Amino acid sequence: MSSNLTDSTRFDRFFLQYYPKVAAFINGIIHDRDEAESLAQDIFLKILEGRISVDNMRNADGYLYTVSRNSALAWLRSKENVHSLEGFGDTADDNPAPDDELLGRELLAYISRIIDRMPEQQRRVFLMSRAEGLSNDEIATRLNLSKRTVESHLYAAVTELRHGLFLLTLLVLFN
Repeated sequence: MSSNLTDSTRFDRFFLQYYPKVAAFINGIIHDRDEAESLAQDIFLKILEGRISVDNMRNADGYLYTVSRNSALAWLRSKENVHSLEGFGDTADDNPAPDDELLGRELLAYISRIIDRMPEQQRRVFLMSRAEGLSNDEIATRLNLSKRTVESHLYAAVTELRHGLFLLTLLVLFN
């Protein structure tokens, strides 16, 4: 997949496969369906325009998860700043319930703890890949590692995240 996805058919397939997941994930964090769809569209527009690189993307789900999470968190921070300017106690109908906001923040904190527990090199490689959007080759060059070592770190990091989220899902389902 090239960075600007010039093949419109490939982009269309990519969009149709991932857009619903991205929009739903963002909505689960920010609890605003219209804004979640807008943020998801922005992500795919950046991919289409080549402003977000998808070169050598081995794990589209993980990459889009990180980009989506960062977009949702940025939106929440901007909304929080607007609310702090307006004053606290605003109880507009479109605001998420405090429990939902708390759960969203707790989920993000849980994910951050999983990432923080990763070995230093694994965490660094994972964040360079998912948060910065660097290719495996770029990471290998910057950290003076082999591409195979970078791939091993990424595989281990994604496996650890999946395991942690699976355990959380089980805990939520059976409590």
